[in-house]
Amino acid sequence: MTAPRGSRSRIRAAALLLCLPAASARAQLPSMPIFDSGMRTIGLQLGAAQPTNTNGFREVAASGIGVNLVGYKYPLDWIAYGVEIGISQFGKNPRGKADAINLGILGRVNLFRGRSWTPYLVGGLGYHSTNAAVASTFNDRPSCNPINRACGDDQSIKASGTSVTGGIGLEKFLFQGLSLSFETRVRQNRFSGTSIESLNLMLGFHFWLGEKEKRR
Repeated sequence: MTAPRGSRSRIRAAALLLCLPAASARAQLPSMPIFDSGMRTIGLQLGAAQPTNTNGFREVAASGIGVNLVGYKYPLDWIAYGVEIGISQFGKNPRGKADAINLGILGRVNLFRGRSWTPYLVGGLGYHSTNAAVASTFNDRPSCNPINRACGDDQSIKASGTSVTGGIGLEKFLFQGLSLSFETRVRQNRFSGTSIESLNLMLGFHFWLGEKEKRR
């Protein structure tokens, strides 16, 4: 038995009304941004700064705190260039303590294209200013300053020079205008005839400009 024409019309109208809210909700869902050319970002990275044993650096400094302020511009959707300011406040141990400020130029290559997340490679060159204060002895053994390798004296030395950095990371958009990254980076600060190295493990929050205009 078929329903009367009026009943069929009422059923269609009811079904249409039920579908409208779902369609409206789908239309209002924001699309997740993707890495694209023309985008710019500024980010704050926070984490651990760990001295390595290069030239005895680990003997006179302990793990501390690292802070980076970074900015990038994407000329292509998978390549970016930028600048950074980094501060490493290494922890104090019985032999001494150290800290460093780094200014650098960075290059970055995203390994995935057209996605809202990607692993990436990063590297750069720059300038550093490093300070290391070392006690003369500890447990009857002389301490050596990693900057000039002089041993057996109380020393507080500040020196500067070129720096090199490189690492890997993973970054994902959380929503429009904000992404989250995790980055592992090795940093080498060079002096005259010697150098020190540190390993930075950083969590970053990045604010983006340009993707809204790009996707209108």
